[in-house]
Amino acid sequence: MPFIPSQPEHDVQMRSLYVPPKIVEKKQLRNVDRDNKIRIRTYTDFFMKDGHPCRNIFLTGEPGTGKSTFLQNLALQWSTCQRVGADRDIGAHSDVEGDFEDTDTLNRIEFLFHLGLRNANHYCDYVDIIRDQLLRNIYSSKEIYRACRLVESVLESPTSCIVSDGLDEWAHPINGSCHCPSRVKGWTPLICQPHSATIVTTSRPWRLAQLPPSESKTEKHLEIEGVENVEKLGEKIVNVLNKETETSIKFSDIEQRVRESNVHHLLTTPILLLQIVCLHFDGMQLSNSQSKTYASIVEMLIGRQSQDISGISVEAPLDLQKIFSEHFNIRRYWRYFLAVAREAFKQLFPLHGHPSVVFSSDSSGLGTNEKTFALQCGILTEKMSKSFSSHRSHLSFINRSWQEFLAAVYMSENEDLFETVIAPRYQSQTYDVCINDLSQVFVFICGLNIRVAEKMSTLMNTHLTISKSNQRNTSEDFTNLVKKGLHEAESNGFQDYTLSLSYMSFCVKPNEDQNVCIRLIEMNKPNLVSVTIDGFNNDLSSLSHCSALQQLELHYTNLAEQELVPPQTITSIDLNNVTATRGLASLEHCTNLQSLRFLTTDLGDQTLLLPDTVTDINLQSVKMSGGLDLQHCENLLEFTLQDTNLGDNDLILPVNITSIYMNGVTIPKGFKLQGCTQLQSLTLHKTDLRDNKLLLPANIKSIHFDEVTVTGGLESLQYCEQLQDISLNITDIGDHELLLPTNLSSLELYGVKMTGLSWQR
Repeated sequence: MPFIPSQPEHDVQMRSLYVPPKIVEKKQLRNVDRDNKIRIRTYTDFFMKDGHPCRNIFLTGEPGTGKSTFLQNLALQWSTCQRVGADRDIGAHSDVEGDFEDTDTLNRIEFLFHLGLRNANHYCDYVDIIRDQLLRNIYSSKEIYRACRLVESVLESPTSCIVSDGLDEWAHPINGSCHCPSRVKGWTPLICQPHSATIVTTSRPWRLAQLPPSESKTEKHLEIEGVENVEKLGEKIVNVLNKETETSIKFSDIEQRVRESNVHHLLTTPILLLQIVCLHFDGMQLSNSQSKTYASIVEMLIGRQSQDISGISVEAPLDLQKIFSEHFNIRRYWRYFLAVAREAFKQLFPLHGHPSVVFSSDSSGLGTNEKTFALQCGILTEKMSKSFSSHRSHLSFINRSWQEFLAAVYMSENEDLFETVIAPRYQSQTYDVCINDLSQVFVFICGLNIRVAEKMSTLMNTHLTISKSNQRNTSEDFTNLVKKGLHEAESNGFQDYTLSLSYMSFCVKPNEDQNVCIRLIEMNKPNLVSVTIDGFNNDLSSLSHCSALQQLELHYTNLAEQELVPPQTITSIDLNNVTATRGLASLEHCTNLQSLRFLTTDLGDQTLLLPDTVTDINLQSVKMSGGLDLQHCENLLEFTLQDTNLGDNDLILPVNITSIYMNGVTIPKGFKLQGCTQLQSLTLHKTDLRDNKLLLPANIKSIHFDEVTVTGGLESLQYCEQLQDISLNITDIGDHELLLPTNLSSLELYGVKMTGLSWQR
């Protein structure tokens, strides 16, 4: 494999560099917001499900996390298995330590086809791709037809496997006829005949979000999170470079510099880790900005050119951005560098068709010197077409991330491109398409041109708002993107800007600066519609000034003595494991509030005061010694109270309430319900009403008690003329008779303590 991906002349054996990645299977649990991640450590875990081989496996991951390298190593290990034949102890032949050392599952595969989808945009049938990428290198043109028929028969076997890399870089051919059903056209390449082959496909996550395969086509969805053992990979890279340069640098020293630059997270991405180590060996300064890091790598690549390009006397503009002005080689080759950036933008945002990493040399706008420059420094690579009919040259960028960086450079130098190309292109597109195409470009733009970044954030945020995709996962993804943009902008010294955010879901990560959350709130006070914050321990008083805020959700947050007064516009408040001893109890001014849910929340000694607009209340494990005043909540219909201490206060409920559920509640003074004329259902679990009588309205229809103490009696039951269903389980009504109404249709008693029983027919 190329030691430096952009410079294939520096190559080493894959085994001397390869470190197994961290791969997980994400499963959505019922009634749980977050995914359950199951670690994949063996090829058996990778290929099998419930003891049977999977036929469709998707492996997703962000750019540079090692998807392609994993598949290359898989193919290499499989080929080694074939060479050793019956010897299954392949671990003895491998110097790779850690995960994916088992080979029993690989040994069951008799035929494996390794394909690159980035070079397959003219085909939608896997057999055609195999013919173009593999068979033409083995068979003559006269033998190709018979070879294709052989491949078709091979793919009917359950011991065959296709590993196809780069679905996000593949698009269904626009022109030409094919046999793809219209309902699935464009999802993935197909095999247009019955087959039993296992197909493993890699992709960036956005592709599956934009064109999700049907559930029947996705037996297993795995995610690669980068290299887990950063130190192991770093040490391997350093060892190779130490041999080449005859030095004795330690990876721990490089890692320490990276930590000091606050970009340690970049090391988990193998391609960036490799380039960062090379930067260190070249003595170049590491930045805490992605844009600066990429710029430094470009500077390094240009400086490593084997020869100068003729006619290179190029003067960079005087107003060159600071990020580039400090790099001699980029300044020297500025015109050529910008020409390559223009080509990256043109291929990423074409006037028609899909974005492309691979493009025809004939159709590119690069001049001879510009093309030579890009090829020599390694930004572009060139390959000949594998078509028999013609031998055209095709160019490709190192990977999509480099193309996105270069496109961002060109956009930052030509601000009008946003209005003339980007905005019109995505005006009618869905949020998924917009965010997937623009997200990484946006992060780079935040470090290059903050004015364009503001426009891009507004565009993406508008699409999110229009689509009403305010579910937690979607809003959290967009919030994380804006956080990256904010970090990039700050790292490059930009000030006085706004990155638009309407649906904010901020989950505080370990060692994360919580002031980032405050900054996002401050710059979006007029925009925020929904806010979800998890694991925050800081001042949130700025939320009080968010003039459009409707939904507020706080998890594992300690407000302590901070005063948080939600704005009048709020319609829903959800607290989970929150300490808020000031400010949140008095909500009377929130005249649009409808839904209230408090779970494991401490309100101290405050009295919870609510407006009359509230329609449903759910309080679970709430400390609220100041009590609860609901008598003015005329629109309250559903009331749930669990494991909550109301102190010595009365519980007075409004007249229009229709449903009451209580569990684990002690009400020393009892509560009177005879005035609740619309009450239909009353359910009490582990509730103690002490010696107070339970007075019920005449219109109630259903009563369910479980472990309830109401020694004051239930005498009012006999007057509940519409009562149809009574269930009393382990209930103590003291020395009272159970007098029942005439229209009762269902009665269930178990473990009821009482002195007498009578009913009227």
